Amino acid sequence: MVFKCGSTWDYVLPLASDNVESDELLFYNIVNFDNFFKAWLTIQVAITLEGWTLMMYNYMDCNSPIVSVVFFTVLVIFGAFFALNLVLAQIMESFYANRREEDAKAAS
Repeated sequence: MVFKCGSTWDYVLPLASDNVESDELLFYNIVNFDNFFKAWLTIQVAITLEGWTLMMYNYMDCNSPIVSVVFFTVLVIFGAFFALNLVLAQIMESFYANRREEDAKAAS
């Protein structure tokens, strides 16, 4: 199987030629770094650990494999295991602060 970078429209290929049913490496130009919004979406998908390895394999085929591995590994370590937990901790702290305020109002 030949891997192509970009969307099927770039190569004027019909969808039937992609064997869409069995190929999970196709993202159809949804997750990429072409503009700010798509780059932000790609980083958010990788941080949530949903399919980041497939994205990494795609970028390894299209770009430098070493750079792709290092980028996605660092992104997952710092993004998913560090930054995402900080955001969730702040949300939980806000939730508990609101609960304490409501309990104080109900007690008085």
